[in-house]
Amino acid sequence: MAQTIRKQSELLANLENNNTKNITPEDIRDVVVSTNGPIMIWSGKAWPEKRGTLYEPETTFMNPFYFNTGSGTSGSSSTVWHITNATVTGAATGTYTATSTAQGNFKAKVAVANNAVTSFEILDPGYGQKNGTAYDVEFYSNGTKTFQITYNGAVYRPGSGGVDEDFYFRGKGGDNSYHTPVNTFMHVNNESHRGEFASYIKDYGSNVYGFYIQHDEENAKTGVSIWKVIGA
Repeated sequence: MAQTIRKQSELLANLENNNTKNITPEDIRDVVVSTNGPIMIWSGKAWPEKRGTLYEPETTFMNPFYFNTGSGTSGSSSTVWHITNATVTGAATGTYTATSTAQGNFKAKVAVANNAVTSFEILDPGYGQKNGTAYDVEFYSNGTKTFQITYNGAVYRPGSGGVDEDFYFRGKGGDNSYHTPVNTFMHVNNESHRGEFASYIKDYGSNVYGFYIQHDEENAKTGVSIWKVIGA
């Protein structure tokens, strides 16, 4: 019988403390995957052709293990997420579970000290985040406390000097492996425009990888999914 799909935070919450060796194969049956099968690491929307308005990528799904999320620190502009307003006046020092408030749909574990959020770990990545958007995140400690995390994107456009059809991956993730044309492939669905388009995983040089999409119509919206072959 197929197992019910559950979020990462739900699996972790039900997992025994292995300091006393209480974890059994039954406990982890839902999280075991093939060691060599492809796994989807990102999907979302991309607008490859800029004509007047620059549309940033929008994330539908991402697996945070395969990107430089910034977890364990406050993040920076070079990570998927970073804390942009850490002040939580009156919050007691400790660790909390925080959730986005009807924005971004993600959940994080956060550390608090000296009235500020000092680090975070993404538990559930959520969906629907738009690059460059700051999301309100809240937890309870002597009242509800709210801070902000900005989503920089697991997939992003390079700086203003780049070509509009180029998209980059946000570094390496927990597997310590770049997403290259050898171990990664993509599927593109032309969502809103007719016309011709081309796409492929690209090596931009100096350990920068991503994908290229070209469309012959302006502001064409494409659905993109990125798959990685584990162990390739």
